Amino acid sequence: MSVRSLKEANSICEACGEAAPFLKADGEPFLDMHHVLPLAAEGPDTIDNAAACYPNCHRLVHHGAEAASARLRLVDNVTRLKDFRAARAEQVMAVQDGGKVGGEGRCQAHNALE
Repeated sequence: MSVRSLKEANSICEACGEAAPFLKADGEPFLDMHHVLPLAAEGPDTIDNAAACYPNCHRLVHHGAEAASARLRLVDNVTRLKDFRAARAEQVMAVQDGGKVGGEGRCQAHNALE
Protein backbone atom coordinates (compact mmCIF):
# COMPACT_ATOMS: atom_id res chain seq x y z
CA MET A 1 0.00 0.00 0.00
CA SER A 2 2.69 2.51 0.92
CA VAL A 3 4.50 2.02 -2.39
CA ARG A 4 1.30 2.78 -4.29
CA SER A 5 0.62 5.89 -2.18
CA LEU A 6 4.19 7.09 -2.67
CA LYS A 7 3.95 6.62 -6.43
CA GLU A 8 0.68 8.51 -6.57
CA ALA A 9 2.24 11.31 -4.50
CA ASN A 10 5.10 11.47 -7.04
CA SER A 11 7.70 11.98 -4.27
CA ILE A 12 5.87 15.10 -3.06
CA CYS A 13 4.35 15.63 0.39
CA GLU A 14 0.59 15.56 -0.02
CA ALA A 15 0.20 17.93 2.93
CA CYS A 16 2.56 20.78 1.99
CA GLY A 17 3.63 20.11 -1.60
CA GLU A 18 7.35 19.93 -0.81
CA ALA A 19 9.62 17.26 -2.26
CA ALA A 20 10.69 14.32 -0.11
CA PRO A 21 13.49 15.48 2.20
CA PHE A 22 15.98 12.82 1.04
CA LEU A 23 16.37 9.54 -0.81
CA LYS A 24 16.67 6.29 1.11
CA ALA A 25 19.57 3.89 0.48
CA ASP A 26 17.47 2.09 -2.16
CA GLY A 27 16.97 5.36 -4.07
CA GLU A 28 13.31 5.73 -3.10
CA PRO A 29 12.11 9.07 -1.68
CA PHE A 30 11.56 9.19 2.07
CA LEU A 31 8.04 10.20 3.06
CA ASP A 32 5.94 9.04 6.01
CA MET A 33 2.57 7.38 5.52
CA HIS A 34 -0.26 9.12 7.37
CA HIS A 35 -3.40 7.05 7.90
CA VAL A 36 -6.40 9.36 8.05
CA LEU A 37 -8.26 6.87 10.17
CA PRO A 38 -5.45 5.36 12.28
CA LEU A 39 -4.77 1.66 12.00
CA ALA A 40 -5.15 1.50 15.80
CA ALA A 41 -8.77 2.65 15.34
CA GLU A 42 -9.29 -0.18 12.86
CA GLY A 43 -8.67 2.09 9.88
CA PRO A 44 -7.94 0.24 6.66
CA ASP A 45 -4.41 -0.01 5.31
CA THR A 46 -5.57 1.08 1.87
CA ILE A 47 -4.76 3.84 -0.60
CA ASP A 48 -7.94 5.75 0.24
CA ASN A 49 -6.82 5.99 3.87
CA ALA A 50 -3.14 6.86 3.35
CA ALA A 51 -1.33 10.04 2.39
CA ALA A 52 2.40 10.47 1.79
CA CYS A 53 3.74 13.18 4.10
CA TYR A 54 6.98 15.00 4.77
CA PRO A 55 8.06 13.83 8.27
CA ASN A 56 7.42 17.28 9.80
CA CYS A 57 3.96 17.45 8.21
CA HIS A 58 3.17 13.98 9.51
CA ARG A 59 4.05 15.10 13.04
CA LEU A 60 2.00 18.27 12.56
CA VAL A 61 -1.20 16.37 11.69
CA HIS A 62 -0.76 14.28 14.84
CA HIS A 63 0.79 16.61 17.41
CA GLY A 64 0.72 20.21 16.17
CA ALA A 65 -1.29 23.00 17.74
CA GLU A 66 -3.26 23.16 14.47
CA ALA A 67 -3.43 19.38 14.00
CA ALA A 68 -7.19 19.29 13.47
CA SER A 69 -7.20 21.87 10.68
CA ALA A 70 -4.08 20.28 9.12
CA ARG A 71 -5.87 16.91 8.97
CA LEU A 72 -8.92 18.48 7.35
CA ARG A 73 -6.77 20.30 4.76
CA LEU A 74 -4.98 17.05 3.93
CA VAL A 75 -8.24 15.17 3.40
CA ASP A 76 -9.66 18.04 1.33
CA ASN A 77 -6.53 18.35 -0.84
CA VAL A 78 -5.96 14.67 -1.65
CA THR A 79 -8.73 13.60 -4.01
CA ARG A 80 -8.58 9.89 -3.24
CA LEU A 81 -9.17 10.63 0.47
CA LYS A 82 -12.38 12.62 -0.07
CA ASP A 83 -14.55 9.53 -0.17
CA PHE A 84 -13.00 8.39 3.09
CA ARG A 85 -14.94 10.83 5.25
CA ALA A 86 -18.30 10.23 3.61
CA ALA A 87 -18.09 6.51 2.92
CA ARG A 88 -16.48 5.48 6.18
CA ALA A 89 -18.21 7.77 8.69
CA GLU A 90 -20.78 5.17 9.71
CA GLN A 91 -18.12 2.45 9.87
CA VAL A 92 -16.00 4.63 12.16
CA MET A 93 -18.97 5.41 14.37
CA ALA A 94 -19.70 1.70 14.75
CA VAL A 95 -16.08 0.93 15.64
CA GLN A 96 -15.57 3.71 18.18
CA ASP A 97 -17.56 3.80 21.39
CA GLY A 98 -19.74 0.92 20.32
CA GLY A 99 -21.53 3.07 17.75
CA LYS A 100 -22.61 5.75 20.21
CA VAL A 101 -22.86 9.28 18.94
CA GLY A 102 -19.98 11.57 19.97
CA GLY A 103 -19.88 15.08 21.35
CA GLU A 104 -22.44 17.61 20.22
CA GLY A 105 -24.58 15.00 18.49
CA ARG A 106 -21.97 13.96 15.94
CA CYS A 107 -20.32 10.62 15.34
CA GLN A 108 -16.77 10.00 16.51
CA ALA A 109 -15.52 10.06 12.90
CA HIS A 110 -16.47 13.70 12.51
CA ASN A 111 -14.92 14.56 15.87
CA ALA A 112 -11.69 12.74 14.92
CA LEU A 113 -11.39 14.58 11.60
CA GLU A 114 -11.69 18.03 13.14
